[in-house]
Amino acid sequence: MNALRIRPTQALVAALIAVAGFAATVGGTVIGYQQVAAQAVVETPVTVASAATQRG
Repeated sequence: MNALRIRPTQALVAALIAVAGFAATVGGTVIGYQQVAAQAVVETPVTVASAATQRG
């Protein structure tokens, strides 16, 4: 039955891997959202025709 017991070092390594995976997932999601948001906020030049030009 000793083989079924989890050693403290194994639990620590498993916890560190889980935390690293969670941080990588959340970090990747945040970076993706920031990139999409940055693309959505890109300023586009707006040209406004004057009234004199429209009368021709």
